[in-house]
Amino acid sequence: MFLGFDPRIFAGVAPLFAFWAVFVHANVPWGFGPLRYVVVTPLFHRWHHTSEEEGLDRNFAGLFPLIDMVFGTFHMPGGRQPTRFGVTDRDMPAGFFGQLAYPFRSRRP
Repeated sequence: MFLGFDPRIFAGVAPLFAFWAVFVHANVPWGFGPLRYVVVTPLFHRWHHTSEEEGLDRNFAGLFPLIDMVFGTFHMPGGRQPTRFGVTDRDMPAGFFGQLAYPFRSRRP
């Protein structure tokens, strides 16, 4: 809205994006067949959260997988799902506030 978008349009679209964000995080194995190349699905996004080596740094798109295809980060191996999730960094703090502050920590060589 601060960029000049009509507040009525913003009010209509924002709930749809919120629903989509919840949907792609749902624990369902839906890949949508050939539509998996058109819209992000729960299966596509699950690979974004995996800690398995083959899925690291993949599937960044929030709505259109074409973005990942263009940048070479698309990964959906035949409808198979990952089995491990989370971060691989062993220095990740266990507490909530420590994890929130983690990206802003000082990185000394």
